[in-house]
Amino acid sequence: MHRTSTSLHSTGNRNPCIKTLRQFNYAVSLACALLIAGCSDVSVTELTSANRLAPENGEPHDYFGYAVDLSDDRAIIGAYGDDDRGENVGAAYIFKRRGTSWKEEGKLTPRPAIPSDQFGIAVAIEGDHAFVGTRGDIENDRQSGRVYIFRWIDGSWTETRWYRSSTPNTDDAYGRSVDVNGSWAAIGAHGDSKKGRDAGAVYLYQLRNESWGFHSRLLPPKGEEADYFGFDVSVFRDRLLVGAFGDDEKGIRAGAAYVFRLSNDEWKLEQKLVAPGGGGRHQLFGHSVALTKLHAVIGSHGYRSRGKFSGAAFVYQKTAKGWQHQTTLEAGDPGANKYFGFDVAAAGNRILVGARGDRKQAGAAYLYRKTGETWTALAKLVSAEGAELDFLGRAVAIAEGSLLIGVHGSDEKGSMSGSVYAGK
Repeated sequence: MHRTSTSLHSTGNRNPCIKTLRQFNYAVSLACALLIAGCSDVSVTELTSANRLAPENGEPHDYFGYAVDLSDDRAIIGAYGDDDRGENVGAAYIFKRRGTSWKEEGKLTPRPAIPSDQFGIAVAIEGDHAFVGTRGDIENDRQSGRVYIFRWIDGSWTETRWYRSSTPNTDDAYGRSVDVNGSWAAIGAHGDSKKGRDAGAVYLYQLRNESWGFHSRLLPPKGEEADYFGFDVSVFRDRLLVGAFGDDEKGIRAGAAYVFRLSNDEWKLEQKLVAPGGGGRHQLFGHSVALTKLHAVIGSHGYRSRGKFSGAAFVYQKTAKGWQHQTTLEAGDPGANKYFGFDVAAAGNRILVGARGDRKQAGAAYLYRKTGETWTALAKLVSAEGAELDFLGRAVAIAEGSLLIGVHGSDEKGSMSGSVYAGK
C-alpha cells in the first residue's frame, strides 16, 4: 500500500520522555522514530486529512473503516451501515494504488440486498479475490451470517458466490471474521453451538481452478459454552491461528488461541496458546490474532497491568520446540481504558496494534518493528483531527511497506460516516 500526499504534525505532549517530531516525511518518521534510552514512551505521529481515505459518496452512519485489509496494491474497507441499496444493507470498497495515490476501484454490495444485513462487517482480500462478511442472514435467522466472494474479472469486481454455515442457526455469527492467504480462506462462526452455546467454529475454504470450495469445519478442541472460538482468524500458508477470547481454562474469559497446521490435506491442532503465567479473569486473550511465517500475535485488550482495559499484545515465535512466548507489547504511555490490542496486524518484521479506547475513544495505533530479537516501538499514530468516539484503531491492517487504520466513528462525510488512514 502507498499513501496519498502526507502531512504530519508533532504533538505538544507534556511528558518529557516523548520525542517531538517536526516536519519530516512520514515513511522516514515511522522507520526512524526510536525509543529514548531509559524511557518507555514512544514518538507520537499525528495523521492529517492528507493521509485519509473516504468514499466519494459517503454518508452519515456508514461506518466506513469498521473493517480493513490489504493485499499488494489493493485495499478493502468495510462500511456496514451503507444505505445505498437499503437500510443498513452495507457495502465494501476496493481502493487501488496508482503511483503515489489511492483511487477507489469499486464498490461491492450483495445480491440480493437485504436490509440490516450489515454487509462489510468483516473483509479480506488476496490478489483478485475479495471476501465480505455480513452480520445477518434473514432468510435463515437473525445474525446467522453469510460471506460473499468477489473476483476481479474483465476490469470489474464480480460476485461469484456466497457461503453460510453448514448448519445455520440464530446468532451463529458466521462471517464476523474472515481471512484469506494464498489458496486458503478461513471464516469464523464464533456463535456456533455444536459444542455448546457460543462455543464457536471455523470454516476452511480452498481455491482450486479459480473457484473457492468448502474444505472443512473446525470445532474448538475440548470446546465449551461461550468460548467464542473463531472470533478472529488469521491464515498464513499452511498454518491457521484462531482466537477464542472466552476460553475459561485459566480463568473466566482469560482467553486462548489455537494454532492449526495443514498436514495431508487435514487441518490439525498444533498448539494451544494462553497468556504467559496463565492469564487472568477477563483478560480476553484471543480477541484479535495475526499470523506470519515466524510469529503469532494475540491481542488481549482486557489485560490490566496499567489499569483496567489498558491492554496488551502477546508475541509468540515459532521454534523447534513449538510456539514460544517472545515478548509482551504494551502502550508506552500508560492508561486505563485504552483497549490496546483490540485489533492486531502483522507482516514480516512489523506489528500494528490498535487501541481504539485511547484519549476518550478517539483512538490510537502503535507501530513496532523487530530488529534482531527485539521488538521496538516506532510510533504512536493518532489523528490530528481526532474527536471522542472516533474509535481510531478499532481495525488495523499492515503489509510490507503499507498500513491501514480504520476510524469508523469519524465525521468526514457526516456523523459516523467513517474514514481510514493510509500510510507506510
